[in-house]
Amino acid sequence: MLASGLPFEIITYISGFLSTKDRISCTFICKAWRTPMQESLWCKVHVGNAKKLNDICDISIYRQNIYRQHGQRVRTLSLKPYLRVTSEQLNIIQQNFQNIRHLHLPEKSLDIIHYKSVADWSCWKSLVHLEVSTLGFGFADEAKEFLQMLSCLPSLRHLSYMKEFRRRKTLYGLDDFETLHTHLPQLEHLSITMDLDVFSDQDLMLIANVVPASNIKVIKFFIDNMDLRWLCYFARKYINVHTLEWNNYARPTRTEIFREEAVSMFASLPCTFQHLRSINMSGTSETEWTHITFWELLSQLNVPIKHITYGLLGNHMEELSEKIISKCMISCAKTLETFSISSNIGFSDPCTIPMAFDVCLCLVDLNIYVYSSPIALDILLDHCVVLKRLRLAANNLSISRRALEYPAMHGIRLIEFIRTKTNADVFSYISFRCRNLNYMRLDDMKISGPFSRDTGNLCLDMPFTHFDILQLNNVQFFGSEDSVCNADTSIHFMALVQLESILQSSTILEPSIQLSDSDHLMSTADSLWFYMDFYQEGSEEGFQLRVLNKDEIKIVREYFMSFQENNKVLESKNGYRKFDKDAWKLDLYQGHATLRCEYVEILIYIAKFSSTEARLQSSLVCKSWRIPFQDSLWDTVDISCQHRLEYVCNLSGNENSIFEDNG
Repeated sequence: MLASGLPFEIITYISGFLSTKDRISCTFICKAWRTPMQESLWCKVHVGNAKKLNDICDISIYRQNIYRQHGQRVRTLSLKPYLRVTSEQLNIIQQNFQNIRHLHLPEKSLDIIHYKSVADWSCWKSLVHLEVSTLGFGFADEAKEFLQMLSCLPSLRHLSYMKEFRRRKTLYGLDDFETLHTHLPQLEHLSITMDLDVFSDQDLMLIANVVPASNIKVIKFFIDNMDLRWLCYFARKYINVHTLEWNNYARPTRTEIFREEAVSMFASLPCTFQHLRSINMSGTSETEWTHITFWELLSQLNVPIKHITYGLLGNHMEELSEKIISKCMISCAKTLETFSISSNIGFSDPCTIPMAFDVCLCLVDLNIYVYSSPIALDILLDHCVVLKRLRLAANNLSISRRALEYPAMHGIRLIEFIRTKTNADVFSYISFRCRNLNYMRLDDMKISGPFSRDTGNLCLDMPFTHFDILQLNNVQFFGSEDSVCNADTSIHFMALVQLESILQSSTILEPSIQLSDSDHLMSTADSLWFYMDFYQEGSEEGFQLRVLNKDEIKIVREYFMSFQENNKVLESKNGYRKFDKDAWKLDLYQGHATLRCEYVEILIYIAKFSSTEARLQSSLVCKSWRIPFQDSLWDTVDISCQHRLEYVCNLSGNENSIFEDNG
């Protein structure tokens, strides 16, 4: 089939991958391409400045105005925040772009707009997606006028309605919700920021007879001080919802007043929220009892929740915060598959959070971001028996004293540790227990432990681990028995060692295969060595990394073979200093770190920090590193001169061009 014979829809789809310049060119290449390319060019319009707004609204060149000529092609329209479009300008925009289906109106993109102004919202009756902030609308009666505006948009399927909490409070009642759904019968996604009124006696009578909005699949609430009886209304109204997001950041006075009544009303509900699968909740320390009540209500319905994302901010009481997590886990223990929590909770016991997952038998994906709390990794693995992916950021990561007492093997495959302080022994434990682990990322980590007095080696021993991908970003090592992490204990040298031959000949089933110090240094002969320097310039700290060449590796190994004797020669240094690669030998006295593992397929480490020269050297040091380092070398090509351009284009006629082979 000729390119000119492709269907209109396919050409339009292809155009989405082209630049604006290329699409303009395509309109002149082939007649069959002209219309779909023009449709693609005009599909989206963003009014990002006053000049473009004036060009659109310029009625002095009414017939020659390109926005009027091509406005019917526009499907997506967005305005810049604080653009302050007037009612008259909005009316012209509505007249020019009557076929839009997606509209984004951020805060104060519109000036004082009243429903009864010259703007004609019925021009956008084909609109299916609306994101609007009423900040700047100037509604006299916000609820009434906003609902009148929505009455002109019967095709709407996605509504995101935002407003500023600090404004004068406008309370929305049950009648307003019913009116909203009457105006928008096709609505599938509802995201609202509003204040809800307290139920009247008449409202409570109407709840039992509400007509479900069966098309709604996603609801997101940003609500202050909600009467919890509203949850009973939502349970009856949104029977097919599969995703619920609730953000609550106000003092819950109404929650405390109507809590018992809400629990009683929920007990009388039929099976509801049976399609609910994902929950995203967040709140402050002042809303803890709201969260506890919510999970108590949900547990009565046996809802099969599979995915939860949680955010808790503020000065939480440790006991209440623990209760929130516990109630959450109990309410969906049999079905929960993924759980994410982000909080500034300051738990003192490293077992508190891990113990909360005791009842979750289906949890396979766990994300914990608690920067102020310690975590006991062995307890976490004991309680999350089917876990496959763990991403963790904590104040401290440790293993308990009983961790090495014949732990059960674990099937976890992915681990990411972020902004966490831990001990080198943790990695030996992970390697012994998690034999299926094939991806590990360490980001902004501090790893400490005692190093050998004979060789200066701090060993991260992972002999049972075969990595497909290992990623180390800004990882610092510290030689300290007391986990002290400062400039005096900082280690600046690291070696990556592969142990295939050792494992093949070993039948020992212990958490670590122990090598003597001399054997260890022999094993680093063909390994990759790095020099890491952490420096400070004024108030700014930095990280420099480079790969040692063969001559430097020889010097390093010889030094560490006689570490005790050589250490007496070098003088100690205090604090950080500006990076100087010629002074790297002065850091030898602080020892070196070694990461030993069975095998690493891809190492994502050097490309981000090293020079081209260092990456070339790395590809020659070890066969297993060759492919990843060569890939990083060819990741970016800069054609900065005529000579390189000719070389890339192979104008000299060479049979073998490296750009043809590696392009």
